Amino acid sequence: MEHFVRRRLDPLRIIGGGATSDLWCQIHADVMDRTMERVTEPLSANLRGAAIFAGMALQVVAPEDVRALVPVDKTFSPNPTNREVYDRLYREFPGLYKGQKAMFSRLNGRRTQVKRRRTEP
Repeated sequence: MEHFVRRRLDPLRIIGGGATSDLWCQIHADVMDRTMERVTEPLSANLRGAAIFAGMALQVVAPEDVRALVPVDKTFSPNPTNREVYDRLYREFPGLYKGQKAMFSRLNGRRTQVKRRRTEP
């Protein structure tokens, strides 16, 4: 996304079920090297977004009001020490992927048929 907007996006807001975990939010902050803002009631983010969108369509919510309508519950800042560990581990990933790519292709190309036994009620 940053490529298209031609600027760094920071902070980022996190929503959904994963956002209910402080650990998961911190991992995102560390891996992406971005401040993560968890919105209040992250499980209701889609509902809140639909309501805000409807309000904008009805012209009762202005674009400049949206940020205030989505309060932040907690902020997670990147931990440079954790980032160093993730960077070191990630450097191994391209080699792992390249080394296993042919195996994945073979596994995905061969479909095994599983015979199902009929069970009587």
